[in-house]
Amino acid sequence: MVNFLILEGVQENHGPRQSGNRLLACEVKSGATLHTAFLKNLHQFADRTETLLPKPELELRLVYGGDRTQRRSETDCLGWREIHEIK
Repeated sequence: MVNFLILEGVQENHGPRQSGNRLLACEVKSGATLHTAFLKNLHQFADRTETLLPKPELELRLVYGGDRTQRRSETDCLGWREIHEIK
């Protein structure tokens, strides 16, 4: 289950993002060891979103009970102490 979403119109002028919609999907898992299965719901959400919304900039985040921040399968996986990094 995706725990929360942030959808906003973006009007920034730095980096590759010029304008459009930003959609951030985040899921929280309590396990301290990051498992690939943790990403299943986020990826299903991403697949469904592509058919429903007009090309948002989709960002996927997973917060888990571990300490290491890493990137897996186009998803930022944050240790629970880094939850403040979600913006």
